[in-house]
Amino acid sequence: VVITSLEVFVLTPLASSIGNVAVVRLLRLAKLTRAFKAARTFKTFEGLRALIEVMCFSFGSTLWSLIILLIFQLMASIFMCQSLHFFVVDSSNDLSSRAWVNSMYGDGWKSLWTIFELTFSGCWPNYARRIIEEVHPAYSLFYFLYVYIVVFVATRIVAAL
Repeated sequence: VVITSLEVFVLTPLASSIGNVAVVRLLRLAKLTRAFKAARTFKTFEGLRALIEVMCFSFGSTLWSLIILLIFQLMASIFMCQSLHFFVVDSSNDLSSRAWVNSMYGDGWKSLWTIFELTFSGCWPNYARRIIEEVHPAYSLFYFLYVYIVVFVATRIVAAL
């Protein structure tokens, strides 16, 4: 109450005549930190405070988990881009299939984005079925392993952190 009264009745008129409002800003900052300290003691914010502490403590392990997932995605996208290259350049294959494979796995960025979508969006059957049916059934082994190891197991471990 004293700080607010001092700010309103003394410093604000003084700052308007002087022009330097740095002191007023510092007092406002002090008042804001006091409000945060008071809010920390409220019982209603106890759950929020615990949630923020858990998020801060788990930041490092979450970051490393995302890096591991990124490495898996990079390996899968490089494999798919390289192995599907021969299908795309072979003119004996269907043109619409070649165009679709090229649009999804044609270069590194397209392949990485497709694998990213495959990992996190849950639409992996849309990508897997067409490759398995139109390119080669052996890709079912790749998709089985990738979906089981990365999409199912690794994301569940990350979510459990």
